[in-house]
Amino acid sequence: MNSLVQFAVFTSLLFPCSLVAQDAGGLTAGFYTAATPKGGMAGVTVSIYGTSPFPKMGGGGMVFDAGVIARSPRDRAANAVFSANWQQTWNGFRGEVPQRRRYLLPFVTAGLSGFVIDGQGFNYGAGAIWRFAPVRHPNNSLRVEYREFNLPWSSGRLPSVRLSLDFDSSDTP
Repeated sequence: MNSLVQFAVFTSLLFPCSLVAQDAGGLTAGFYTAATPKGGMAGVTVSIYGTSPFPKMGGGGMVFDAGVIARSPRDRAANAVFSANWQQTWNGFRGEVPQRRRYLLPFVTAGLSGFVIDGQGFNYGAGAIWRFAPVRHPNNSLRVEYREFNLPWSSGRLPSVRLSLDFDSSDTP
C-alpha cells in the first residue's frame, strides 16, 4: 500500500492549478457499483478534475475510490480494494460551458490499485460522465465506465463495468 500512497501524493503535487479556469471540472463525491465476470463490487468515490477541449491534454485530475469486491482477480473471496487514478476528461465546448443543460464528458483513466488480500496492481479504463441539467449543483452526474484491474505478477485480471452516481461537493448554485 506504500506505493499507492506515494502515487497519490506525487500526482496531487503535479495536479495542475488550472481547475479554476476549467468550466466543466468539479469536486464530486459519490458511490459506485460494478459488475464483473466473477461477481460484483460496490464502494465510494471522490473526484477532483478539470476538462479541456479534445485533443488537448490540459485539465485532468484525480479519482480516489474504495470498495469491496465479491471475488478478487486471483479468485479469492471478498476483498477490499483502494484505487488512486489520474483521469483525463474532455469537453466539446469552445467557449464557456453552458451551466443549464445536460452534456457528456468522455474520459480515460489509469492508476494504481491496492487489494487487501492480493496485493498491489494497476487499473485502466474509459467512459463518460453525464452531467444532469443543474438545479442547484452543476456537477451532479452519472458516470459509466469500463475499468480493468490487473495484478502483473500473476494471471489476475478483472474487467468490470462500473456505474457511479456523483454529487457536487461545492455550495455554489
